[in-house]
Amino acid sequence: MNRIILPALLLALAACSRQSDLKDPVARGERDFNGLGCVKCHMIGDKGVNWGPDLTMLGFRKSATWIDTWLKDPHAWNPKTVMPNFNLKDSTRADLVAYLSAQKGQAWAVKPWETSAAKALPNVERGK
Repeated sequence: MNRIILPALLLALAACSRQSDLKDPVARGERDFNGLGCVKCHMIGDKGVNWGPDLTMLGFRKSATWIDTWLKDPHAWNPKTVMPNFNLKDSTRADLVAYLSAQKGQAWAVKPWETSAAKALPNVERGK
């Protein structure tokens, strides 16, 4: 009997902690952005693929209303777009809008010269 109760209890606790971690719509939007495969076409900072538009600065360029309209039906805005209509649930779309609206360049917070790859380069003498 204890063999059944303990795993069930652990699963219930894990589910509760997962829900509490994702109270923030921006965090849920980030989870959905990665989980829905948006990173297979788009970049934010240095993550993702640079096939579709780079979304690193989207929060500066577009309003939340525009992002919501686009995600609701990209083809209504631009009939020639290659972006598919994912028919997102309203709640998922709202979370994605929160995440994408928050993208204002903070993904570039790490300066390229501070990365481990840059630090591994030999020092260059000034003027030589």
